[in-house]
Amino acid sequence: MSKGRRASFPACSPIAGSKKVRASSTFANGLVAREPIIEMDEARRRLVYAVVGGRMTHHNASLQVFEVAEGACRVAWIADFLADAMQGAVGALTDAGVAAMQCALVPHAP
Repeated sequence: MSKGRRASFPACSPIAGSKKVRASSTFANGLVAREPIIEMDEARRRLVYAVVGGRMTHHNASLQVFEVAEGACRVAWIADFLADAMQGAVGALTDAGVAAMQCALVPHAP
């Protein structure tokens, strides 16, 4: 990631108690998820969150940005979830998230 251009983590808004939840958003398929932030480490460019509610019994994920060269980075997004029957739905949401990140972060030719 370029030293002159730095992407930051999604905005957080406080909820009841001391937890934070990523700003409410609706996915392309209309799903709205509550995602409590477990850890946000700006120095390591790492975000760990969970998804609560809905049809899954367990969903934790981490997103981390690694600089690979001046002006270039790699994003690692790891998700651990149950039930296995949700794999197709989670995969589609993850693919849409990756496409949105690429659109927002990859420089486009003028």
